[in-house]
Amino acid sequence: MSAIACAALSGLLLLPLAYQGPGAAVRDATQRASGEGLTRPVPWTRRHVEHLFNRAGFGAREGDIQWALKIGPEALVDQLLDGGRSAPPPHYEQGRVEDLDRGNDLPRAQKRRLKAEWSRADREQLATYAGWWIDRMVRHDDPLRDRMTLLWHGVFATEHRKVKRSFDVIQQHQLLRENAIENYGDLLRGIVVDPAMIDYLDNSKNRKGRPNENLARELMELFSLGEGHYSEQDVKEVARALTGHSRDRIGNYRFHQNHHDTGRKTVLGETGKFRAGEVIDILLEQTACSRYVAGRILAFLEGVEPDELRLVEYAAHLKLNDYELRPFLRKLMLDPRFYRDEVVGARVSGPIDYLVGNVRRLGLEVDSEVLFQAGGELGQQLFNPPSVKGWTEGEAWITTGSLFTRGNTMGLMLGTVELSDHFVMKGSGRKDRDAAQRRGETMESMEDTSMEGSDMEGADMEDEAMTDGEMMGEMAMIGAVEDEPLDKMPKDISRLLGALGEGYSPSLNLGLPLRRRGVVGDERVTAHLLENLLAIEPPPDTRARLARWLAHERERLGLSEEEFLARADESEPLLRRLAHLILSLPEAQLG
Repeated sequence: MSAIACAALSGLLLLPLAYQGPGAAVRDATQRASGEGLTRPVPWTRRHVEHLFNRAGFGAREGDIQWALKIGPEALVDQLLDGGRSAPPPHYEQGRVEDLDRGNDLPRAQKRRLKAEWSRADREQLATYAGWWIDRMVRHDDPLRDRMTLLWHGVFATEHRKVKRSFDVIQQHQLLRENAIENYGDLLRGIVVDPAMIDYLDNSKNRKGRPNENLARELMELFSLGEGHYSEQDVKEVARALTGHSRDRIGNYRFHQNHHDTGRKTVLGETGKFRAGEVIDILLEQTACSRYVAGRILAFLEGVEPDELRLVEYAAHLKLNDYELRPFLRKLMLDPRFYRDEVVGARVSGPIDYLVGNVRRLGLEVDSEVLFQAGGELGQQLFNPPSVKGWTEGEAWITTGSLFTRGNTMGLMLGTVELSDHFVMKGSGRKDRDAAQRRGETMESMEDTSMEGSDMEGADMEDEAMTDGEMMGEMAMIGAVEDEPLDKMPKDISRLLGALGEGYSPSLNLGLPLRRRGVVGDERVTAHLLENLLAIEPPPDTRARLARWLAHERERLGLSEEEFLARADESEPLLRRLAHLILSLPEAQLG
């Protein structure tokens, strides 16, 4: 993890709850699992409301927060569980498999062209569907369902790169989304007969006398029990139970009775002529299963691994309710410990969280397929996780490079990064300083505003910004290089510029809510944007330096604090640049 991100994330490590001894632990866990012993009220301030929206959805707008403060936690949680407006997915189809078959008799060049056309149409269909899902996230039509779908999308990871048929992975996604907050047992039963998963884990090759263990192993290791809770013999026996589960050539599930092993199997100590359904029942009965599923949900929604007492409590609750997810989620979202200081604002946002959350908070209208592409550039390409284990969450999301790319991506969407802009990394040298001066933003002016009063005053701006993690001043992120063509820009950025389209200008008015609230003054303007864009308070020095930067840029425009917001044509571009700086901070990566 980068030094920049470490600096922002330090101090956020969780302290374990006091250990009360095994007897007390079991007793307390049993009480809490049944709903007893939770008498403390849920804290309900602006930050706590925003926390719930961040974890049970994808961020909150000002109107969402004010509405939630009025109705209270129970009413909001019930509405999140009830879901929102349903929206049918875009039309999708299985593809022209028969066209490819007919192409077998064509000359090689024509066959290659036909295959390329089929692949292109398949990718476009997946991009359209992914855009639809991201649009649901941004609109917050059914936020909790989409949040949990994102979890299961990583748990039941399937790569389109291998499956190669968008129809199959879309069908799987529909299975996950329909059951996202319903019953985990139903998810397991559905996934072992899912054509995309069968293809991805090679279960079509799993036949009597020639077992393939891939699906059996992941069913136990990644989907139900976790490592260390089964033997290699269990894997072999479960593989026998899954023989015959296959898919046909166009992607439909098929069970081939003559390929199924009908003999007796012994799985986790139980013996019988088991098939897939019976195996799932055995797995769900294991204590390790309820612990594993509860732990995955808690870690995903809280951002930290649960301590032992908390895991015992929530695993017992999940088992008590036969793996129904709604009671589990309701208990968690109304648990005062879900709002403890160590959790609020302490989770590193994944790329989709970062992008969708900031687009929601800003009220930006960005094409959802652009967000899909941007997520891929930042390391989270939906429908293409890096491995069967899905994405590694938490601090693994942040490196020096990804931190810069995140900030610059938001700059693109805010319209503060233009086609002529190039991105400055550490040690970029005098050429970029000269380019900054051509743009009218001298290093001297930035040193005056961002380093005044600091121990580093007079030091090199680029080195200072990189070492203390406070990208103060746009030159730490971006400098104009007028003679650099677009094809010299980083590929991820140039691709996103192309996706946004030449002449892109965001539909955005950051100054309007400030004027309506009567906000006046550099410090108050900065504080308002920080409150609305960050899930945690930045250090006081960061806040002060941002305010000084705003004051310096405002004065360059010849505007007083009182008249600044009234001159929307001049203040709006500056407010967008300030938002860009804020969203480039390490603190902006936490949600």
